[in-house]
Amino acid sequence: MPYSGTALNNRGANQFLPFFSYFPFPCFPSPALMGRVAKLKLQYFGHITQGSAGQLALTVLKGIMEGLRHQGRPRRQWIHDIEEWTGCEYIQLKEMSQDRAQWRRKISEWSSAVANPHRRRSTSG
Repeated sequence: MPYSGTALNNRGANQFLPFFSYFPFPCFPSPALMGRVAKLKLQYFGHITQGSAGQLALTVLKGIMEGLRHQGRPRRQWIHDIEEWTGCEYIQLKEMSQDRAQWRRKISEWSSAVANPHRRRSTSG
């Protein structure tokens, strides 16, 4: 059967379903894994914005590039995940990260909220 036949009709797609049942892991990441990823991303964001990583890392974080912008949908940046998880804008997050003790508390709060999405989140500084 040609590729177009398997991709477009249900009969062709159904022949691959038994193949996916052999995988011992789910297709979607677990909430605990997402909480760990959020914690690591937030820690790295704090490391960069506090100035410990150097100017080059901060320039990469801001995404400033010279040249032309390509057509189409803009690529998703990892700062978008951080803004979504925290409910704060970049400027607010940068100010919060300057106080290391407060930033550590916020990291644990936000990463546990990502790991347990049914809990309410607080965005107050």
